[in-house]
Amino acid sequence: MLDGHVLRSGDRAGLEQEVWALLTVYQLLRMAMTTAVETRPGTNPDRASFTTALHAARDQLTAAAGVYPDPAEPSDLLGVIGRTVLTTLLPARRARCSARKVKCATSRYLNRDDGRPAVPTTSFGSTSWSTPRPSTSHLDSVAARAPPAHPDARPAATASPRS
Repeated sequence: MLDGHVLRSGDRAGLEQEVWALLTVYQLLRMAMTTAVETRPGTNPDRASFTTALHAARDQLTAAAGVYPDPAEPSDLLGVIGRTVLTTLLPARRARCSARKVKCATSRYLNRDDGRPAVPTTSFGSTSWSTPRPSTSHLDSVAARAPPAHPDARPAATASPRS
């Protein structure tokens, strides 16, 4: 509807007014499309083009046509927008030949295999995950192959327990 343009207002109240105006125009166009399609029995409402209705409404507004209708003439419920929508109906949708199915999962979270349990366990009033301790047997062989520490190197600082 905005055709790539941004909202013009610089303050919150103006932005709210612009958004409400856009929503109102959208609903009015959808109502005009529905009214137009209902005049042709058996026509699927999905065939009405919103873009066509929007362009017809813009043309009507720019030309200011029909702003003050003649009270002597009967009211035209279909209107210019409805007639334009009916002349440019989209083609009917093809029937689905097979059942719709999801081809790939959107989340791979359920398929993880990191050793964590799927259900949390409760301990001491808080929720914690019971995680198995990883095996450290492979670290023993790595430590045995590590080069000796430099004689001038300081020993690693150990963390003091909190009081």
